[in-house]
Amino acid sequence: MLKRLPPCKFMVAEIDCLRDHAFKMGLRILKLKGHCQIILMKDFIHGFNNMDTNYVGVNEYRRGTNLTLEHFRALFDLVK
Repeated sequence: MLKRLPPCKFMVAEIDCLRDHAFKMGLRILKLKGHCQIILMKDFIHGFNNMDTNYVGVNEYRRGTNLTLEHFRALFDLVK
């Protein structure tokens, strides 16, 4: 089933309880010759995209949100 996955990217926060699991899954996909990119977000915490809101957001996480959007756009260009 992992071979059938479309191209994927894992944006993994440095401080994340699921970090090691994401690396393990990404490496499994790569070993099966799948297309996967693992991006380590330095100095970010789990759920960093939820921290960027207009009302009570953390301004530093805006960079993470912008990077996420760039990666989504690139993935959608691959799938076309």
